[in-house]
Amino acid sequence: MKRCLSLALAVLLLTALLPSGIAERTPEPRRMLVGERYSPLTKDKGAWISSAPEVAAVDDKGEVTALSPGQAVISQMVDGQPTEKAWLQVLESVEMPEQIEKALAIALEEWEHFHGKTIGRSNRYTKWFCGWACKFGWCGGFTSYCLHKAGIPMAKWERSKLQPHGNPHAVREADVLKLLNGFTRMDRVTNIPRPGYLLVYGRRAKNKTIHVGLVVRTEHQGDGVYLIETVEGNVSNRIKRYSFLYDSLSEERQRNMQALPQEEQVDKDTFQYRLIEKDWYVNVFLQTWY
Repeated sequence: MKRCLSLALAVLLLTALLPSGIAERTPEPRRMLVGERYSPLTKDKGAWISSAPEVAAVDDKGEVTALSPGQAVISQMVDGQPTEKAWLQVLESVEMPEQIEKALAIALEEWEHFHGKTIGRSNRYTKWFCGWACKFGWCGGFTSYCLHKAGIPMAKWERSKLQPHGNPHAVREADVLKLLNGFTRMDRVTNIPRPGYLLVYGRRAKNKTIHVGLVVRTEHQGDGVYLIETVEGNVSNRIKRYSFLYDSLSEERQRNMQALPQEEQVDKDTFQYRLIEKDWYVNVFLQTWY
């Protein structure tokens, strides 16, 4: 109740401060975590402003960085007039939806069922996607299968639309690039991991969408570094779990992954601690919710 009252008061305050034409619309705020970055979808050119720069700062390219809990409206001056682009609520943490919890449980059940077993290129994940027995690299088919089985709404990438809310939603695709394109159309890409997000890997100087996995757990280590645990399909024809460190603030974006120190690699029966490939990096996270 206190949170609802606080948000309502913030909405009234921001409404009073905004120019006529903007104040009349109060869309559902986009929930962000402290440290998360976001770029509103727009092709307009103009100066960006934040109603609360101490909460959410915005640079000259429109990229927003969440700094502290609170509310902010990100606007842009176009033809001398402010145009609302994003209504934000920055939080320290947020509760995971039940559908996302279910998707993670399904993925881990699949890992347990096939643990240590080789899976061919024609399997339950490819058959689910094609509707018949077919063969392809199935990392994206695995993640989409788990999200579908959890009852999360999905659409093909070319039919994906803006999702201006944090409710669970996904893209019904198996190809990694199409997954990225679909989530981009929904305005759901980020640099900060959360459980239930899809992790798109890139390969330095070769392929920005080489592989996709499902984030199971995250733990902020400080200074933008996260411990990430994943479950991933089609890794050497198997389902495997990985645990590694990701630096969301790395100056060399294509070198933002590193292995856990040896003394922290304590569960080798569950996790793969060696990075999949030395030249892979975290490209982006796809927001199945926020």
